[in-house]
Amino acid sequence: MWNKVLFNIQNIKAESDSSILINFQHNSKYDGYSFWVTKKLVRSGSHSWEKSFSFTNEFKFKIFKNGKGRYNKMEKIDEKEITAEEMLAAWI
Repeated sequence: MWNKVLFNIQNIKAESDSSILINFQHNSKYDGYSFWVTKKLVRSGSHSWEKSFSFTNEFKFKIFKNGKGRYNKMEKIDEKEITAEEMLAAWI
């Protein structure tokens, strides 16, 4: 079964040719964490500030948190793997 998560374009942290780096919402359990998702799964939302990404129940997401300091902002300080159910719950 496919799941769809809606997010604001302000949550996009970076973009490459094939994928998008998305930050979790501040009111989420995973505030401060980010994850990469392929552009093939990202679609436009119902208005200009909204996007969505889709995934199946079998997906596993590797989320990570970078440092917030001057010298460690590019360094991963924490990394987790979450299930599709946990991802869906984080955006509800």
